[in-house]
Amino acid sequence: MHKDIKYTEVQHVINSLILVLKKYASERMSYQINQLELVEEILHTEESIQEKNRILNTLMDRIYQGPGSLTEFYVFDEDDEKRAEINKPIGELIFKLWDLVKN
Repeated sequence: MHKDIKYTEVQHVINSLILVLKKYASERMSYQINQLELVEEILHTEESIQEKNRILNTLMDRIYQGPGSLTEFYVFDEDDEKRAEINKPIGELIFKLWDLVKN
């Protein structure tokens, strides 16, 4: 049985993540950005739900595992308050995308 992935929510989170990654680390996170853009393309294909879910799970594994993965993404700022203000919503988006696809 395949999980019912909420594609509209996934699309929204991916769009937000791409904007943030491009703003703060376009070169450093270019692989993740490319993979997220690939996920966007998959969401708009005519593939079956099962096939979309399989592809999404594979892409999420690539984006979230290993050195330099999304889970390690962090924006540094000398100001502790500003750093927390920037990173909290980013962390929430990263967790939400994983949760939507994997849990």
